[in-house]
Amino acid sequence: MNDFYENRIPSGKKPTPTTDVETLKKFIKDKYVKKLWIDEEEDDPVWLYQSGEMEKRKKKKDKKEKKEKREKKEKRDKKKEKSKKSQGSKEDTGVDEADLIDFKEGDNDFGDFQEAKEINSKTQSEDI
Repeated sequence: MNDFYENRIPSGKKPTPTTDVETLKKFIKDKYVKKLWIDEEEDDPVWLYQSGEMEKRKKKKDKKEKKEKREKKEKRDKKKEKSKKSQGSKEDTGVDEADLIDFKEGDNDFGDFQEAKEINSKTQSEDI
């Protein structure tokens, strides 16, 4: 609340514990009645409270924070679920990604696999 009422207070104007009573009374009147140093851009906190606007804003803020927290949790849960599915697919197939070979289009050098296939075809034709 002091942030609102003392927003533009000049340095040295704020009373100290040794300030006399008359100066203190004047300061209080200037601050709360005349509102000499208020933040013109902000709503008066006393008005906000008395009008019920403060409670409305608090509820709105709480609702927004709750929504953001829920969305953050949902995002985190989706990420966990996706991770579980990806781990599950590895377990289901029994194949680890590191074991997979990435053949590129036009890659005709299959090494031992190609030779084994050729041998297998010759054997089958000889059997016929």
